[in-house]
Amino acid sequence: MENYDPQSDAPPPPLPHESEMYANQPIEKQPQPQQPVTDVNIPRSAPVQEKGTLELAKLRHDWADIRTYFDSLDIAQVSTWDYLEVAERFLRPINLPRLKQIFVEHKINGATLFGLDKRDLKEMKIMAVGDRVMITNSVAYLKRLKDRHDKNRKVWEGVVPYGSVAYYKNFFDMLSHKCCPCCTNTDKYKITPVSIRKRLDPPTCNCRCEGISHDNNDLRFLKDVDWSNRIYCWCCSKNVITMMFEIDENSGPFKIEFAHPEVGDELVSTIQDLWAAQRLVAD
Repeated sequence: MENYDPQSDAPPPPLPHESEMYANQPIEKQPQPQQPVTDVNIPRSAPVQEKGTLELAKLRHDWADIRTYFDSLDIAQVSTWDYLEVAERFLRPINLPRLKQIFVEHKINGATLFGLDKRDLKEMKIMAVGDRVMITNSVAYLKRLKDRHDKNRKVWEGVVPYGSVAYYKNFFDMLSHKCCPCCTNTDKYKITPVSIRKRLDPPTCNCRCEGISHDNNDLRFLKDVDWSNRIYCWCCSKNVITMMFEIDENSGPFKIEFAHPEVGDELVSTIQDLWAAQRLVAD
């Protein structure tokens, strides 16, 4: 750069370019332009979050949460759902509300929901394999809940002795229950589509320190069911139904007596139909 007199009126000469300033220096001593840093070691404790991950996390439904939701349903009411209820109460919890229109167009209500399988889903043009798997798994879980509910469904339930004077075995049995109810046992019967359950409750005072005993008779393993009714000798207006169940050919039948006003020919016929249906399953 030429000598410049600051007291003169002439303008100062232009500064040399950066490349001209270091032109006479060796290459290794010349400053290199700074490059953007792209390789940065991010510690593992700081997770990298892609765009949209937060929104996807809000929409993701865990299978454990879905099962908890299904368990909270009144499974007996699922069959009464209409098309819109299936979309809101089935598709939305499993994160598939976008299939609402398809389910409505194919008229999938609560009753037809239990019959869906993979072939039906293909015919409905649901092409994503993940969607079909989620729907079939959810339907299968609902079916298990429904089967469990149907097996435990109460056909009849009653307490023996009933409480009315006419439904005690004899006069002394009536006196023991009426005069000292805290010292007598109580039998509770529950008939379901698959079994007859008897629960023996100890007396209130439980002076003998007895526990509660349960006797569950599976209808599938009963060989025969007979019944008879008889009149208590001290009350000619009431009948007592005695049902006899044969377990196998070697042992004799065991008897269950229902001394209850709700027991009659209709209940006996219902029990025999349930037994016949379970026998077909067992065979």
